[in-house]
Amino acid sequence: MNPQPITDALSSINGNYSIVWAYNSSDIADQWKKFDPDAPFGNDLAVVEPGNGYWIMMISEDVLQI
Repeated sequence: MNPQPITDALSSINGNYSIVWAYNSSDIADQWKKFDPDAPFGNDLAVVEPGNGYWIMMISEDVLQI
């Protein structure tokens, strides 16, 4: 239940997702954060934190192991 780098947290579904989004309403400057594994530039979602929700766009069916 500790914050993890996004690539570590999603390693069990690596290759089966295309983008991950997070929303934080208290971040007035940038409420939406994204991680696109195919675009190493422009990603501002680097850490998965316990208690937060994430939208994961899946390419194929898979199970996220936490």
